[in-house]
Parts: sequence; C-alpha cells; structure tokens
Amino acid sequence: MKSLRPIFLLPFLILSSCAAPLVLAGMGAAVGIWTYDDFTKDRGEMIVRAPAEQAFAVAQATIKARPAATDIRVVPGSMRIEFKENKAEVVVQILLMPDTPEFSTLRVYAAELGIRGRGELARAVAEDIGARFQ
Repeated sequence: MKSLRPIFLLPFLILSSCAAPLVLAGMGAAVGIWTYDDFTKDRGEMIVRAPAEQAFAVAQATIKARPAATDIRVVPGSMRIEFKENKAEVVVQILLMPDTPEFSTLRVYAAELGIRGRGELARAVAEDIGARFQ
C-alpha cells in the first residue's frame, strides 16, 4: 500500500499545476482591490454645484491663497492643478459630469515621497475648495 501513495498524489500535482494561473490571477485581483481601497482613503473627493470651468477657477484661487502651497503648476486642458505643500505633492483635478453640466467632481490626491499616504491633507484641500461653493 505504501507504494501506491505517489499515485494518489499525482492528481493533486496535476490539478495544482493547472490551477496555478488561477491562483496567481486571484492573488493579483486581491492585491488590486486592496490597493484601490487604500488609494481611496488617501484622497478627497466631492461633487460641487458649479460648472467645471467655474470650479476650476475657484480651485485655482483657493490654492493660490493657501500660504503653504508652493510650486503651483496649472494644466488648463485637463483642469488639473499640481502643487507642493508640507513635503507632499498634491494634485487637484476637476472632472466633468456630462449628464449634469451644472455639477462637477472635485478630486484631490496627496502623496509624500511617491507613496500615497496623505489623505488628511487631500481631504483638507478638498474641503477648503468646497467651502467656497457654499
């Protein structure tokens, strides 16, 4: 009976070799979901009641008024503003809402040393800009 043990293990070895790509794909999906979830915690996002052009102008004025904001770079074509504040790189972007042009989405990301981890700063910047619409 001891000599038959390797034969019983053979189906498990074959199954594991065929299932290896599925296991790897599942692990990749789990890491992707974890990264996205972690990424969403590090940003500030809100819907503002203003057309995108107006929201972009308000965002520019708000950022230029922030005393700690340096190296401000405005990209008008993509409605994006990049700047540095407290050793963090901050990106503010205004997104269109095609079905409702009187609203737009304000999205703020903050990263320090290339690692997303400044969610409190991103939310503070988003709330600062959003407060000007009330």
